[in-house]
Amino acid sequence: MAQTLKTSALDRRVWLVAIAFFAIGTDFNVVSGILPALARSLDVSVPAAGQVVTSYAFFYAICAPLLAGLTTSMRRKPLIAGSLTAFALANAASALAPTFAFLIGTRIVAAFAASMFAPAAYGFAASLATPERKGAALSAALSGITASLVVGVPIGSYIGNRFGWQGSFWFVTALALVGAIGLGFRLEHHEEQTAAPAMGAPAASFLARFAPLAKRPVLLGMVPSLVWYVAMFSLYTYLGATFTERGMTKEGLSAMFAAFGIGSLIGNHVGGSLGDRFGSQRVIATALVIQIANLAWLGTTGASLVANALAVAIFGMNVWFMFPAQQSRLLALAPKHGPLVLALNNSTMYLGGAIGSAVSALLIRHGVATANLPWVSCVLYIAALVVFALCSRALRCDARVSTRTESM
Repeated sequence: MAQTLKTSALDRRVWLVAIAFFAIGTDFNVVSGILPALARSLDVSVPAAGQVVTSYAFFYAICAPLLAGLTTSMRRKPLIAGSLTAFALANAASALAPTFAFLIGTRIVAAFAASMFAPAAYGFAASLATPERKGAALSAALSGITASLVVGVPIGSYIGNRFGWQGSFWFVTALALVGAIGLGFRLEHHEEQTAAPAMGAPAASFLARFAPLAKRPVLLGMVPSLVWYVAMFSLYTYLGATFTERGMTKEGLSAMFAAFGIGSLIGNHVGGSLGDRFGSQRVIATALVIQIANLAWLGTTGASLVANALAVAIFGMNVWFMFPAQQSRLLALAPKHGPLVLALNNSTMYLGGAIGSAVSALLIRHGVATANLPWVSCVLYIAALVVFALCSRALRCDARVSTRTESM
């Protein structure tokens, strides 16, 4: 019995990877909670401060697939420990930023380091488990992202609003250093040494990561997710500013992000199983409809703490409700390109973050009140539902044509 338990237990290094992902998830998402304080401190407008999110998300979206291809031949220990250390130092530099322009530069460096760490960490976590436990190892490692929404972001937001926005970045720096030091000591050169790639190999690997996009089913599957990520981040980026304008206290802001995190945890836990039972298509369509109704309600909740917390929890639940369902849908559309398609879907999320935050910044500059951003997100989610329906219809038509062709 003891032998069985020992065999089934996950390698402790998986949990060090989870700590690192906890730091990365907190870093990206905590900015929303400190945006008003950051804008005041650096003497910029709230929409201008939103560029902190836009720049990070854009460079992560671009760098992640590029670096995943270019770093495949590197040894894991220097790659993982080095990129995580660079991420920690970039956050320390963010905390010390004397100007807004300097802060933007440090966020780009942090995005670069995080996008280098993530794919290597996925592979490392999977390599620490037996074939039948690889899924559990990856799930445990990525639990750091979900935990960051439930715990890291509310704590980081409270620290930033209580002691100055710099405190949030010092918090992330400390978390990242714990992960970097732990992994640096515990990583072993257990991977096989590989020969240096031939000239041009990295470029081919990079281009190969985008090959699935040339396939019509994958493209039709990803376009709707880009639109709903734009809709999601158009509100989430300015969630702190939205409730600050509604008169919410610092403690209230932390409660809002805790509610979002709890909703995300529920959505991520339930979304995959419901997708398996009822089909990804139906789950995504239902989640989009619920999200539209919920955001319309959030647009009318005013300063009510309970109503806002419930609406934000539903908002987070639906965001993560769709994530595993969309992954399953993409895997079904391109079963031969699973890892590549999922990596591109991750980049799509960050690209949606860059576009969504930029759209809201533009609207705020033209007079839209941040308190009314739930309505903006609602309209964009309606667009996402329409695009999803049109793309799903096109996929069904393609499937019928393919069936007829094969039967002839």
